[in-house]
Amino acid sequence: MLKAVIDTNIKTAGTGTKYGDGASAMTIKALLRNEFQSFESIDTLDEMESVLRSEKARSVHRWNDQQLDYFCDHWASHCTLIEAPRTVAAVICRDITDVKFLDLAIAGDADYLVTFDRRHLLPLKKIGRTRIVTPHKFLLALRKDQLTP
Repeated sequence: MLKAVIDTNIKTAGTGTKYGDGASAMTIKALLRNEFQSFESIDTLDEMESVLRSEKARSVHRWNDQQLDYFCDHWASHCTLIEAPRTVAAVICRDITDVKFLDLAIAGDADYLVTFDRRHLLPLKKIGRTRIVTPHKFLLALRKDQLTP
């Protein structure tokens, strides 16, 4: 089973009603069907909830507080919570807020870090053995993994 770290921007894009059939939404659905193992830390879960509660995100997903609580709890119940000690220097990705995802990928020995961050994360291509990819590329790898006996 593939192991992955999912950036908050994928979770936000995948919850939007407008993007229900996009690669981000399909990535979320695959996790909720237990098709891969995803790692989270307290910091990444906090960021997800904070972003999803923002006015901008609420205008897209249109969830009330109860629906939002359900999604966050449901997401967390399908992930493996781990501590991710700070091992990556901020200069590696040039954005201190993204370091937590790189640390998490290393701590979880993830196969993939899935993101839309074309400015800071995708240009790295890899951190340790973790490949940094878009949701579309991740879904291709996931399907290939599921077809391999």
